[in-house]
Amino acid sequence: MALIGETGKAWTVDEIELVVTVYFDLLAAELRGERPVKATRMRDLQRLMPARTVGSIERKMSDSVVWVARDLGDGAGYDIASFRDDGTPRHIEVKTTNLGARTPFYVTRWEVEVSGKESEIYSLYRVFDFRSDPRIYRLDGSVEKSARLEPSVFVGVPR
Repeated sequence: MALIGETGKAWTVDEIELVVTVYFDLLAAELRGERPVKATRMRDLQRLMPARTVGSIERKMSDSVVWVARDLGDGAGYDIASFRDDGTPRHIEVKTTNLGARTPFYVTRWEVEVSGKESEIYSLYRVFDFRSDPRIYRLDGSVEKSARLEPSVFVGVPR
């Protein structure tokens, strides 16, 4: 991978994507019950971005990412609040499976609604092969437009 970044310049999309990817890697390791060494990952990032200090990378990670579902409670329609390179908000919903990339995922009516209302800033990150070789892809915008939705659960209300 090429070295990126320039001292004194705004963070690039590539730099922010690297930081967010490492954040997700650390989160995945934590969810698997592992104890990842964050300092090691920060040093690895700094080698890829020599113009950035480890401290600035850690601040970017902290300032750029809020685990909404954990810190503020479930119900926002997304799991993580972050920012794009240009400072605009980014809302991220994460769906994880131990199976392959094409494995169907469950999405709530509220998540679909929020993704439609906030399509310009909404992304669904699909983490797959979680236990063996975690990887990720992203569906941007409305979930209705980026995935085929099939009803699987119904609510019955007595008449």
